[in-house]
Amino acid sequence: MTQLYSLVSTAPTRGDVIDIADPDRRIWNALVMGEDADPLDRAIQHGARITAEAQGRFRPRMLEKSDYLSANLPIPLFSERLAAHVPGYACAITCKGKELTFVLPRIREYRDLLDPDATSWRTSSSGSRFPLSVVYRGDASDDFLLARDRTYPSMVLASQAFVDLCAAERLNIDFAPVTMSA
Repeated sequence: MTQLYSLVSTAPTRGDVIDIADPDRRIWNALVMGEDADPLDRAIQHGARITAEAQGRFRPRMLEKSDYLSANLPIPLFSERLAAHVPGYACAITCKGKELTFVLPRIREYRDLLDPDATSWRTSSSGSRFPLSVVYRGDASDDFLLARDRTYPSMVLASQAFVDLCAAERLNIDFAPVTMSA
């Protein structure tokens, strides 16, 4: 069986994240929903910058030592050391008056990763279902580095190949194996 992983930041921030500014949802639409990236590309070509603010417990040194950071949007923030392997958009993060550049990757793989039969669900008062305890498909292929679930694109998983790449490059990223169905 293939093992898939969630990304875990090594920065000890006790839940604080990087707050990515996305008032017009261009970043969300292009990088989470997989929609046309032209509006985001045009904005950047016309001088717009993707910016973010590190929340309370972050310190510049934490960012400098980390190769993956968690954000308020379900988009990984990778150090520039990963840019050659996972291309994307530059993001200027401000932390305690210092600016550091990370990369928001363009994850192009959307797969059926979540196992709807093995996952436990919660139903809202409007009738919408939300995954409560997520189980991923045990038969999922891992011929990708990073992938989003097709139905729940906020869920990003890494393959063993990505874990191995990060280990070979000595990147400061942790991984947690996800629960997979038999």
